[in-house]
Amino acid sequence: MSYFELDENSRTIEQPDGLKITLRKHQLTSIAGMMELENQSTIVVDKPAANSGFCDAIRSSSNHLTYIDNREICNSTYVLETNSAILADKVGSGKTYMIIGLMLAQKKPQEHNKVLIGTNHFSVKLVSTGECNNINLIVVPHNLINQWDEFMGNSSLKYIKLNLISDFDVFCDDDYVDRQFSTHGSYVRFNKVMRKNVPGGKIKTQSGSKSAKVTATYVYRRHMLNKKKMDKLLKNTDTIILNLNRYNTFKKIFKYEKWSRVIIDEMDSIKIPVAFNESGNFNWFLTATPTTLFNISTRHCVVKIFGNNPGLLPYFTVKNKNEYVDKSIVLPQPRLFMIESTTKKIVSVLKDLVPTDVLRLINAGNMNEALNKLNCNVDTEENIVDILTKNIKTDLHNLTKELEYVNSIQIPNKEARISKIESDIGRCKVKLESINEKVNSIKDECCLICADTFKTPAILDCCKNVFCIGCLIAALRTSDDKCPYCRTVVKGNKGYHVIGEKKVIEKNDKVVPPAKNGFTNMEKQDILEIILKYIATNAKTPRILIFSDYHQTFDKIKKNIANAKLKYATISGVPAHITNVINNFNEGTINVLLLDSLHYGSGLNLQAADFVILFHRMRSEVETQVIGRAHRYGRTKPLSIIYLISDTEDKRVDSKSKVVSIKNSDELNMIIVPDVKASAKSDDVVVKSNVVVQNKKVARKKVLIESESESEEEFVRNGPIKKYPKKKSLC
Repeated sequence: MSYFELDENSRTIEQPDGLKITLRKHQLTSIAGMMELENQSTIVVDKPAANSGFCDAIRSSSNHLTYIDNREICNSTYVLETNSAILADKVGSGKTYMIIGLMLAQKKPQEHNKVLIGTNHFSVKLVSTGECNNINLIVVPHNLINQWDEFMGNSSLKYIKLNLISDFDVFCDDDYVDRQFSTHGSYVRFNKVMRKNVPGGKIKTQSGSKSAKVTATYVYRRHMLNKKKMDKLLKNTDTIILNLNRYNTFKKIFKYEKWSRVIIDEMDSIKIPVAFNESGNFNWFLTATPTTLFNISTRHCVVKIFGNNPGLLPYFTVKNKNEYVDKSIVLPQPRLFMIESTTKKIVSVLKDLVPTDVLRLINAGNMNEALNKLNCNVDTEENIVDILTKNIKTDLHNLTKELEYVNSIQIPNKEARISKIESDIGRCKVKLESINEKVNSIKDECCLICADTFKTPAILDCCKNVFCIGCLIAALRTSDDKCPYCRTVVKGNKGYHVIGEKKVIEKNDKVVPPAKNGFTNMEKQDILEIILKYIATNAKTPRILIFSDYHQTFDKIKKNIANAKLKYATISGVPAHITNVINNFNEGTINVLLLDSLHYGSGLNLQAADFVILFHRMRSEVETQVIGRAHRYGRTKPLSIIYLISDTEDKRVDSKSKVVSIKNSDELNMIIVPDVKASAKSDDVVVKSNVVVQNKKVARKKVLIESESESEEEFVRNGPIKKYPKKKSLC
């Protein structure tokens, strides 16, 4: 059977003894699937589809091409043997408790033989005689270790947390010595201390004498591994939770251990060192996005275990159907909003010529890094054009020289080689002409007032449009100092900048313009500030998550957050600091968390958040992970998700929820989830299912409000709730 499409009809288990948290049905189903896979260590694949990843993997195997034709491949039954698998339930489904439940329900998976070598005619299997210990090794990123510690505390499992270097001292004996010296391969750690602070003044000399007089001001506290002490401690331990950053220290102590299980959390983003070689009777990898396991950071480890066959990963996966998980945990439907901002004109016209990774940096507001990617050191957007033109000219020059060289020598397929080079030269010329045309189209724009070329151009802060300075001043005098384009009041000469031929426009300390005339005329930072100010004013104890792929983005928006009078913190640093920040966020003393989506976008439980703001579009797998930080098991009211996008970014969203477009600040009332209890109390309205009972002194009556015809967008635009969509869960 397969384990990657489990549903309500699949086998489940009873609630494991020793777990204080009551597991949901889908979690019990996953545990049953994991236990069965551990016991059987086999997966049966019967008559796979011709276009499946399984058949592709079989075809690509040179050992089988000679013996099996395509028809036999599709009509055969296969048995996969494995001691490793992936737990891949959707984000927020409670995979941590599934693993804890597995360890409680089945203490130790049985060991299976391993194939070492073989062909179509023979195979050599290793029948292991070495007993493994009874300990589960859980390897986690540093930012999740305290979270695992908290969850393990809800079980009867005995565990050791190895987070700090000092945590390894539980396996050591302590004494004091006068100097540091080698111990011939045994683990030892020294701490420098003042001699006067040594208890009893007992200090060993290098020779081992306890009576020799030590006169130095500082001595060393020595922590030396005691194997007997370690073995005794491990006999009473079920699990070790290891911060992966401490693996080097861990390996000095546990050199040849064979574990009951090895479990690696957030396998898609964790950085496994090349030297990592821990294994157990069965190994589990946790991720909600298994398609990303072949990323650079984990590829070497995944290929070593599953081979270079991405198409086979689903067959090594234990996963409930998403619909089954949704029925099991019943989360409030998230509310999705999209706000489109302006893009620099120079970027907008060149979006098809700028590399994707550079364009993502620009959309994240990280212009300096974008220019560095293009090997450009000057901090103006126009340099993107210069460097692109320079690179194409360099390619064109090299191709021309290559063509001359090929014409002068005699080689096989000379005509084909010349034809290819000439084709490449033609493409370079087309690119060069395209850039020049687009740049000239910007330079040839005319003033919107006089319809002539710019004479001493000036750019306005409010809408970023350019006018002749003379035309602008005349227009301001006749329109009560209102912008001739967006009608925003321009306060003297501080509301615009005159552009000289070589002047770079300074954008620091700019005033955030009002957005009544549309967010599409504003930059992301300005829009973000308006959103945050609105939330700060209208939401009770706001909790906001802001995600970006680049931490440099946060340096640019911190001022906007401060202007909204919200307290913020960045998720980074040591586990203790991260835990303190999250606790303060949950308590409401911190309003905004800034998270690097590539390093802190997975694993964290942040369901206390009311708003998630994506400062730019990310890879779909990353967006799934970051949204899952807040939209997860334990959530009690709808989450507002806000996408800030420019016209160069993809507007498609893979979600069942409708995406509502917000055009200006007047529509920001949609992002606030109404407080149903407060509304009911103030209006003396009691909401029960789809029936609204209005209690008044004059008369009492029941009114059934049918609102199926009302669209979701109209519903959220209405502000204070007066109608409720039928079959809508209100939290």
